[in-house]
Amino acid sequence: LKMKHVFGWPKNAYVIGSIGMNRGHRKGFDILFQAFRTVLAEIPNAFLYIHTDKNQHDGVPLLDIVRALHIEKNVQFPASYDAFFGESQMKMAGMFNSFDLYVQPSLSEGQCVPVWEAMSCGQPIVATDGSALSEAMQDADAIPVGIENKIWMLSTGGWGYEPSVDKLAEAIIEAYQRWGKNYISAVNRTKAIENVSLEVTARQWNTVLTKAEKLIRFTPFTIPWEGSKPKVIQISTRVYNCGIGAYTRYIMAACSEATDQECLDIYELQDHFNPDA
Repeated sequence: LKMKHVFGWPKNAYVIGSIGMNRGHRKGFDILFQAFRTVLAEIPNAFLYIHTDKNQHDGVPLLDIVRALHIEKNVQFPASYDAFFGESQMKMAGMFNSFDLYVQPSLSEGQCVPVWEAMSCGQPIVATDGSALSEAMQDADAIPVGIENKIWMLSTGGWGYEPSVDKLAEAIIEAYQRWGKNYISAVNRTKAIENVSLEVTARQWNTVLTKAEKLIRFTPFTIPWEGSKPKVIQISTRVYNCGIGAYTRYIMAACSEATDQECLDIYELQDHFNPDA
């Protein structure tokens, strides 16, 4: 309740949160806004907080959509400065813990760190039933949202799974009826700790990243390593942002000196994400 007051959210509100970069259509915020209008008819005290830059030059015109749908009184964004440069870890943790429900309507995700962060804070999840989100929701307090369209994403070079507006609205309403306000999911928190905590991640990735460091060779003009072989920490940062599948494709594009066998070895690294598999 204290953090809800800090963020200026109504005291009795059912707070729905979503986080992501506003670049192109991939995060599905426009779909969420359409669904939220339907949700308000069933849950009048619903309040939607989108942690993104509403003024991103290459993003969706979020404010225009919100105003066109007449839901601006129940939707809030952070200041563009805070969204672009980021909040403190403590404030972000407080934000996640203040949500009653976390929603991720993305068309595609390589890992989707915010979903795991929300789960680590015990938040129930509503998300698109596609890409990495489907795996994250398995055996969790989560409601997968059915797909309306399968479309090719130029930004990722792969398929995107567009969630249905109606099914997204239904899932949010179902989550409200199932878990209500201030619900803390021990199931989701345990799943996050067992799968993506620092200790687990370090143990799973150390062998893979060490092997990758020995295999990868970059051209003298490759960014960001300027000709030198990347260190484990640089590789892990890239994996953290993109997911192993997306990163291995990045590696392949950058490897001009690698032999065919080395390229195959790099692809096979994906099979070793889970050391028990």
